[in-house]
Amino acid sequence: MNRRILVITFVVMAIGLLTPATLALDPMGPPAAGLTQGQWSLGAEYSYSEQSLWRTQGYSADFTGVEQEINKIYGKIG
Repeated sequence: MNRRILVITFVVMAIGLLTPATLALDPMGPPAAGLTQGQWSLGAEYSYSEQSLWRTQGYSADFTGVEQEINKIYGKIG
């Protein structure tokens, strides 16, 4: 019984440590199950986003900022 609790605790902790990485993934769109049997889908998607990052240097009031424009093109086959 104690070994089972130890394994469950380890699995929950491992999932908890790996979860933040999944939040950084891009949206993947609708599932391929939207197609009926025998149908094919081919297409492209374009994504544009802007991002501003600000950070401080220690406790000083000097702020440094970075602005990014991100362009992504995805191909999809279903």
